Amino acid sequence: MAELNPDALYLIALLGVEGVGPSKARALMAYCGSARAALEAPQMRLLKVPDVGEKIAAAIGRAQKTGDVLRAAEAELAWCTREGIRLWTLFDADYPEALKAEPSGQSRGVTSGQVEAACSQIPSVP
Repeated sequence: MAELNPDALYLIALLGVEGVGPSKARALMAYCGSARAALEAPQMRLLKVPDVGEKIAAAIGRAQKTGDVLRAAEAELAWCTREGIRLWTLFDADYPEALKAEPSGQSRGVTSGQVEAACSQIPSVP
């Protein structure tokens, strides 16, 4: 199994923050530089990100304090590893081209089989 991009844990955690979906996560990462930086950013900086208001900035602030989304992301990655599930993020060099073209803007995909054979059936998970 290919090694997961080190930022994947933080991307999964960022997507676990209430109100943060693929487009907000992309905006946060573009502004802050990475998912980890977005999760660690002060709330005042987060408020400068387009389409990120007080509600989302506060939710990220709560996630910083509790660590709940990071623990949930670690558990998700551990489960994927145990089950032999391959997870990609848009930042992985081998992210399937067919999913990059997916209009839904999903930021990660999973499979447990051969990518070439199952690419059209790989679920893309926000």
